[in-house]
Amino acid sequence: MAKQLYDYWFVQFDFPNEEGKPYKSSGGKMVWNEKLKRDIPDNWDASNICKVADILSGGTPSKAIATYWENGNLPFFGPTDYNGNIFQIETADHITQEGLEHCASSLFEDGIIIITARGSIGKLVIVGTPMAMNQSCYALRSKKEEFEYLYFLAIQLVECLKAKGSGSVFKSIITSDIENSILCIADTHTITHFCEKVKPIFQKVKENTKEIVALTKQRDELLPLLMNGQVSVNY
Repeated sequence: MAKQLYDYWFVQFDFPNEEGKPYKSSGGKMVWNEKLKRDIPDNWDASNICKVADILSGGTPSKAIATYWENGNLPFFGPTDYNGNIFQIETADHITQEGLEHCASSLFEDGIIIITARGSIGKLVIVGTPMAMNQSCYALRSKKEEFEYLYFLAIQLVECLKAKGSGSVFKSIITSDIENSILCIADTHTITHFCEKVKPIFQKVKENTKEIVALTKQRDELLPLLMNGQVSVNY
């Protein structure tokens, strides 16, 4: 639902005008943009994603130092952790607070967008619980905490990178790739209006994802006990 609304507002340019009518379909002013080689709504901009987000990098603490990893409770994201969910709740690896202090990654808060840059390239997740990440990823932090718009804009960024990289196959993403990709950036009012509309949808997806993770853990703990007869189903 949120994706459909995003396409309607920011791809077809039929966001609500001052009268609440679809902007482009109602004759809203469109202006030729030389960078994008097409018409975009008046007061919108052609820029890279850095206009609305900061690019952050990751890093891995030394595997040779046990205290960075043993009994760690901080999720540590890598490209192989991507499982198709919009929100990333769990990771295979965890680091300690000491490990976090000795790596190039920050602890990224909820709402930050992670893009896998090597390995499984161009996959997107939204941080659903505080986590660090390795150097094979980049993170995008919304400058105004409007990650809902940023998430879909990042999808457009990946599509743009794929188009420049000979279709769906490209070897890696580097910072200059992100900075040199020009996108159509909406005005601040429309972005804020959109985020207010879809925030409850994203919140529900996040809650459902967390519940699925909790139920999956219960299943994985109980099923072996049931199979070997240590517990039984009480009808």
